Amino acid sequence: MNLNDQTAAALKKTRERRGVKVADLSEAMDLSLDALYRLESGKTGLGIRHIESAAERLGMTPRGLLSELASEVEKAHHERG
Repeated sequence: MNLNDQTAAALKKTRERRGVKVADLSEAMDLSLDALYRLESGKTGLGIRHIESAAERLGMTPRGLLSELASEVEKAHHERG
């Protein structure tokens, strides 16, 4: 699993943990549902321009979101051994 895939999985996990629906996050990020599904599946990358709007909808600061994504990626890396 590459870094893009890991970040995508971390975003999805963060969204689910915070109880935010795909439709709500896609609207906040000004993305179509399909575009957010592609992003969460790693088919497209998470752009910096989306961090602020995603963080706001998830009730986080951009720095907090990036930190959580990094923690999730690190955790997945260690679990794979």
